[in-house]
Order: sequence, then C-alpha cells, then structure tokens
Amino acid sequence: MPTYTYLCPQDQKKFTVFKRISEMLQEEPCPKCGVQSPKQIDRGSFVLKGGGWGPRPDPKIPDKYLKMSDEELDADLGFSDCV
Repeated sequence: MPTYTYLCPQDQKKFTVFKRISEMLQEEPCPKCGVQSPKQIDRGSFVLKGGGWGPRPDPKIPDKYLKMSDEELDADLGFSDCV
C-alpha cells in the first residue's frame, strides 16, 4: 500500500498515512491537532536490484575496444587523421 507524507503547518511535524492511490488526498488532517496538512513530495522507496538495470556493454563491440582510451580507439580505427 502506498505511503504518503504530510506536513502539519501548525507544529511543522511530518506524519505518514497509508492509503490506496484512489483514496489519496492533497491535504489530510493532522492526527494531533486536526489542521489540514499539505502532502509533501518524499523520496520513494523504489530500489532497483540485480544486474539488468545499469548500462551494459554492447555485445557487438569487441572487448578490446572497451578497454582502450579515446586516443587509442581513434588510432586503431583510423580516425587519428581527422580533426
């Protein structure tokens, strides 16, 4: 269930509400004082794990080219003359 964070304008304390997306409101009453509190943008708890989420080397590029500097790569491919 999604977590929403709100900030009470009266005492500047944050509180969290667990609700369905369809029940989410832009303002929620503070559990302590009852004042309508605006929803805050909070960092998500979404974490990507595993090996398939980052940049991967292209399988069509030979390994020797992946280890070369830009200058070495240009020389090997014949681009050293180009400006």
